[in-house]
Amino acid sequence: MLAPPSFQAVYASKWLRQATIINWTSRFACPTTHYYYRIPYSSFAELQNLVELKLTRLCGVIPKEIGELGALRTLSLNFNPLLTGPVPKELGNLKRLVVLDLSRCGLVGELPYEIGDLTALETLSVNGNKLEGAIPSSIGNLKNLRKLHLGWNGFSGLIPKEIGALENLETFAIHYNHACGEVPAEFGKLKALCFVNMASNLLSGPGSLPKFGFCRISGCLTYKRILELRAVLT
Repeated sequence: MLAPPSFQAVYASKWLRQATIINWTSRFACPTTHYYYRIPYSSFAELQNLVELKLTRLCGVIPKEIGELGALRTLSLNFNPLLTGPVPKELGNLKRLVVLDLSRCGLVGELPYEIGDLTALETLSVNGNKLEGAIPSSIGNLKNLRKLHLGWNGFSGLIPKEIGALENLETFAIHYNHACGEVPAEFGKLKALCFVNMASNLLSGPGSLPKFGFCRISGCLTYKRILELRAVLT
């Protein structure tokens, strides 16, 4: 059931135009838990001071107008299974964004190439959706990225070698996808990497990777070079 119009009115209120943080999570959103809300994009152009936006109990799609929130540093729309549709390419306009959490929603389609324009990003989490297609090579532009969570989707094809440029990357998770081919040798450049989960893909090799604190490769299509990799990591 959609929420009453009063929710939309909150976003149109004058005081909210000066807000820097909106945290409308399930604990505060509405005591009547059967209500769900569409993102009220008509007011986005006026919320130019907003640096943090956290919303739950959402339905519908992520509107392209979200790219108008130029000051935004944190965008968290996680745990919204009724939030569907694609990840809008307009998210690439949020140049100050540090945290992007779209995990555990119902998002479909491909991760847009424009995601690589978020050069301030430190956390990118889209795990637990229905995303598919190739992982965009533009992810290699995210030099400040520390956490990359792509698990439980339908990503396919090769892991882009450009990920080897993410020198600050600490966590890489792509478990339960359809990735295939060799793990790029460029992973050997990721000296900060300490957590890797590539389980349940169709991956193999290579012979040189950094010594991770945690590396789960069970469930991948393995052969002798994976056995050699395990020997390196123990």
